[in-house]
Amino acid sequence: MKQYCGSATWISILMAIALYGCGKPAAIVSPDRTMEIRPEVKANLVHLVITDRSGKVLFREGTHASAYQRWSFEWVTDSKLLFRSSDIGPSEWLKQANGSWQRVNPLRKLSPDKRLAIYTWWHQNKRVAVSLLKAEGDADNASAVEVEFRTDIVVPDLVDCAEWDSNDAFRIKTGTEDAIWRRQADGSWKRVQ
Repeated sequence: MKQYCGSATWISILMAIALYGCGKPAAIVSPDRTMEIRPEVKANLVHLVITDRSGKVLFREGTHASAYQRWSFEWVTDSKLLFRSSDIGPSEWLKQANGSWQRVNPLRKLSPDKRLAIYTWWHQNKRVAVSLLKAEGDADNASAVEVEFRTDIVVPDLVDCAEWDSNDAFRIKTGTEDAIWRRQADGSWKRVQ
């Protein structure tokens, strides 16, 4: 006698695949081929695990992102990796001189003197908005807004689109000609290019 799976069984199977995926996420090899990112899902959260090629764990940290949302890891360089999550937004990990990894927010950039942080966000149709935050040495915990403005600059990706030229100048990378702002003598900020 043949047995057939009923529609309820197929629905259960499809739901399990949607919730738990089709298996363990594949390892992502670093550009120099000495390390791998081996993502793990524990308690429905995504974890970053960096190993050497033999599988020895070099670094492990939870991302705080839900495994049920879209997410991805990628190597930017051998000492920088990017995590994107539709749940919590982007994060970067930077390899330190001692071999540890430091998590940073790629939408916040600390000024050279560590007093301000640029924070970029989209305000309308992927136009860049900029907040200059009082940082006191820590971009991720900066919150007091010194100045905020919205631009007409459209960028496809906010990750690393802003950078400091000096304590008194920063740029938004547009992909063609960068837009530059400078601090004026009265303390205000003005677009100069």
